[in-house]
Amino acid sequence: MKITFEGKAKVIAHFEGFEVKTDLVENAGGENTALNPFQLLLTSLSCCEGLFARLFIEKHGITVADKRLEISFDFNDQSNLTKVHTNIFVGGNFPQELENGLLNSVKACKVKKHLNPKIAFDYAIVRS
Repeated sequence: MKITFEGKAKVIAHFEGFEVKTDLVENAGGENTALNPFQLLLTSLSCCEGLFARLFIEKHGITVADKRLEISFDFNDQSNLTKVHTNIFVGGNFPQELENGLLNSVKACKVKKHLNPKIAFDYAIVRS
């Protein structure tokens, strides 16, 4: 991986043929043109959970068209991540017997396994 710099606070990671840009908000010296590195970490975790959910759902021949994840975060007074809440919206026709498998799949996200073990995770299936 190679890291380069642009503008006031942009940092670009070049990795396996892709570029990932980060920036800071204006009041922190940046131009607010991209996520900051911490936001990118949270996005990576969220996309990983989403990918594991998608792979499980599609493996069972179910469409992902009406499915989604909504993820929120709790932080302590030092702005450290303390808890991740993941709501998995499965729609009304998702087979109930697959719910535990879906939850286990989402919990297996590889990004999660590299985070501080003190971070709590809360998962829920939501039928909408």
